[in-house]
Amino acid sequence: MRNVIFLLLLFIFLTLPILVLPRLIIVKDITCINQFGPCSSYLDGEVQREVGQNLKQLEKSLGKVLGSQIQVVDFSFKFHFPDKLKVYVVERKPVVAFNFNGDFYLVDQDNYVVAVVKETNLPTVFIREKTYSFNAGDKVSDELVFVSELLQKLFIAYSVKVLYLEAENLEVNLDSLSVIFPTSGNPDILIGSLRFILSQLNTRSEDIRIGKVSTIDLRFKNPVIR
Repeated sequence: MRNVIFLLLLFIFLTLPILVLPRLIIVKDITCINQFGPCSSYLDGEVQREVGQNLKQLEKSLGKVLGSQIQVVDFSFKFHFPDKLKVYVVERKPVVAFNFNGDFYLVDQDNYVVAVVKETNLPTVFIREKTYSFNAGDKVSDELVFVSELLQKLFIAYSVKVLYLEAENLEVNLDSLSVIFPTSGNPDILIGSLRFILSQLNTRSEDIRIGKVSTIDLRFKNPVIR
């Protein structure tokens, strides 16, 4: 009987701090870290709103906050005595932006809109003559998936950071050269065609060398150079 009582008291002694302490510890400092470094300013702001709760409440509320953010793929917590919590987050990384109605809609590699901001350094599609409905958490339309992929490949190949989406075509500027693309197709084939044309321009006659040509139009089966 004494052994049973002793084991029961030992169990209570060992488990009571685990159950009670998280409700007594007030977290005064939260650090948010993603796979690239500090969390994005928006996400860090959302996390910092939860400072001041006890550890038990905080882990629950942060779970709801982070679980509701489309840009968060996964997360975990690590408590540091006496009052610090580190939040480790795997965030979606935006790769391009769409500019529409004065805002920049950041889109990741999986074509999700992960944030809406007022400025960005990402390669950007400026939408001029079309109307789209953008909401954080949505996937962009198939047309915009193509546009996003094309801009990413242009950025890698020619450091292009601005692409204009018109009513019936896409347009970029390579130095003094205007390049027009269709609004659908195979990005690899289009970039390959552009690369081939550019490589040929300086091997042709003086009249069609780069500097004499102002536009390459890739919307047709046979590209138009003028």
